[in-house]
Amino acid sequence: MLLFSPGFGTLRALYTAFFEELASRGFVVFALEHTYEAPVVQFPGGRLELARVPQTTAALDRAFDVRLADVRFVLDRLEQLEASNLPGRLRGRLDLSRVGMFGHSFGGAAAAEAMRVDPRIKAGANLDGSFYGSVARGSLDAPFMLMTAPRGVGPSENAFLSRLRGSQLALTLAGSDHFSFSDLVVLGRPLARIVPGLLRGFPLGSIDPARAIRIQRAYLAAFFSAHLRGTREPLLDRPWRGHPEVRFRGR
Repeated sequence: MLLFSPGFGTLRALYTAFFEELASRGFVVFALEHTYEAPVVQFPGGRLELARVPQTTAALDRAFDVRLADVRFVLDRLEQLEASNLPGRLRGRLDLSRVGMFGHSFGGAAAAEAMRVDPRIKAGANLDGSFYGSVARGSLDAPFMLMTAPRGVGPSENAFLSRLRGSQLALTLAGSDHFSFSDLVVLGRPLARIVPGLLRGFPLGSIDPARAIRIQRAYLAAFFSAHLRGTREPLLDRPWRGHPEVRFRGR
């Protein structure tokens, strides 16, 4: 079972390519929408809540804490539902002893911090996000994957990796930029031709869109299969000629 947390101010729907791939591999994926931070969240009954969180340091600190509370609430609720017999196709399909979490940007930072505070999360991945909160100054014992654009994500990246005691995989995706790690890498340019200026503030890099999605899906699926299911995943052992865009560091 996997949890996902999106980038700050974005919608979970912008990462559907990842969810579909992981679901096709047999994972149940729960993508969170963080109320008052996402552009819009719809509740049962039709109530809508719009974004209200400004990008100030104090507001981001509070938003980060809320994300962690959201993650723990979802896990608590899933445990309750599993104990009371989930309806329909989810019945018997949730393995809460093998939970992973990944996220993009601020969501990737939340994935790392959530692993630190909640031992139910056994493996995590961060897509082009720096590290935030206590985990940026501490360490983790669990497996973790970081995939970034060539510019990296700043000093928190190496500091985090140097203190990571569990298995680690650090990948750099050549030609990518921050929103290459979302569906926008495929959808953005066609939409921008319809709505000029749409991509302002959403850098996509020069990487071929289909390659970007294919590579990220392959590594996410292999990483979580290896560390949650114990399968042998040669993709995680060394660089592969089939993925020349990837600079590989593993341990």
